[in-house]
Amino acid sequence: VSGNLEDLEGCCKKLRKLHLGDTQVRISGRDPVSLPALQSLNVSGSNLNVSFSDLFFSLAPNLALTIILARGCGITGEVKSPWLASASLWYSLQLFDLSGNRLDAVHAWPAKLRLD
Repeated sequence: VSGNLEDLEGCCKKLRKLHLGDTQVRISGRDPVSLPALQSLNVSGSNLNVSFSDLFFSLAPNLALTIILARGCGITGEVKSPWLASASLWYSLQLFDLSGNRLDAVHAWPAKLRLD
C-alpha cells in the first residue's frame, strides 16, 4: 500500500479500523484527514517522517478515534500542552503509541491516556 492518507476521505466515511502498518502511506500534515467513523489507526513501521504537530493536525477531525498506533514512524518534535489544549481528539484518545520515534520532549498528557 502506498499513497496519501488524505486520499481515503472520499470513499471511506464509514471505515472504523485502518491498519496501514509497515506500508508506504504518507501523511502530509498540511491537510486534515476526515474519516468520521474511524476508531483505530495503525501506521506503525510506516516511514511517515512528520512532526508530531503535523500528525496531530492531520488526524484532529477524527473525534471517534480512540487508538493510534504509530511506533517507529520517524515522528519528530515536541508534544506540548498548548497545542493540545483546544484539541478534542486529544481527549477522545485512549491509547497513543509513539514508541520508537524521535520525539524531543513530551510536556503533557491527559491523565486517562495511555502513552506507550
